[in-house]
Amino acid sequence: MVSNDVFSYNELTPAHLVKHSTPQLMRCYGLQPSDIDNPRNGVLILKAIEESFDRLDTCFLFNSFSGKLTFKVLRPYLMECRICPSSNTVMKTFGDIDGKELQLPTDSGSCPYKRVLSMHAKYAFARALQYGWIVPT
Repeated sequence: MVSNDVFSYNELTPAHLVKHSTPQLMRCYGLQPSDIDNPRNGVLILKAIEESFDRLDTCFLFNSFSGKLTFKVLRPYLMECRICPSSNTVMKTFGDIDGKELQLPTDSGSCPYKRVLSMHAKYAFARALQYGWIVPT
């Protein structure tokens, strides 16, 4: 979770990094198709965050200095959108969680596959550049 808020289970979704319908893609990352069901091929996140991730509007970036994953919003219009529209108590927006660390269990085997997140971020940044959401530096 990146918001440090507490949500009910029905507001969260277990999101696959590599979609469950495409196990052969795991080979692109040096993994076996059977790794599609590995817990490291997923994160438990809010539905709105999963949808933005799937559209390449957001990504998770690995910070090699801290060893943490941070959430990055690439599509500007999302900054004002709420991360949990169904909640009457959590009013946080994507802008509020941009740059926040992904909270993971302390077990090192629970970290999502960084190689998958890295490739996803590469595609997300390329798309953001293509649409002019970010500018090259």
